[in-house]
Amino acid sequence: MKTFTGVSVLALCAATTPAFAELSPQQVWDEINAYAEIQGYAITAVTEQSGDTLRLSDVTYVIQIPEEEMDISVMMGDLDLIGNGDGSVTMDFPDQSQMIVEISEGGEAGQILIDMGIMNDVTAISGSPENMIFDYTIEKMTLALSDVIEPGGDSLPEGMLSANIALGPIAVIGGMQRMADMLSATQNATYGDLSYNVAFNDPDSEDAGS
Repeated sequence: MKTFTGVSVLALCAATTPAFAELSPQQVWDEINAYAEIQGYAITAVTEQSGDTLRLSDVTYVIQIPEEEMDISVMMGDLDLIGNGDGSVTMDFPDQSQMIVEISEGGEAGQILIDMGIMNDVTAISGSPENMIFDYTIEKMTLALSDVIEPGGDSLPEGMLSANIALGPIAVIGGMQRMADMLSATQNATYGDLSYNVAFNDPDSEDAGS
């Protein structure tokens, strides 16, 4: 069992805690963006409000590293922020999605495609915009390398590289506090059991490993 305590955007994932004040999906999204800006990166998404649900499509984290002339973007897919009618908000992740990590450097870009699975997650955010509380649980998360696309558009040869990670149960309890122009986030997280398998096979070499 692994436990981590610190400041992280992972604290924005949450689960059932009592609501202390009215909190809307839009307010949660606004604070997520504000925290990202303070940390030096950006989060973008196409937003659509439908009743009590704020649908976030094509959620993308963007990190710029000017000294390396490098941009890193992580495309996470879609998620919903759902108002529960009691002042709390649920963050609903799809059971299966694909994460696309794109690294651009010197005018060239490559991509890493990762299939992500989330099993039995319970997620909610409560409190107020000035003091949000996050409490998030997930039974199991899996990550599996789907493809590596090199600059120029070519994929690695089939069977050359495979990687799988599974961890859980995951529990995150944290919060985000705003005081004047300052915004901070804290978390305490346990990630349960971790297992992984990495295998490499170069068809033009006798070297292989796992």
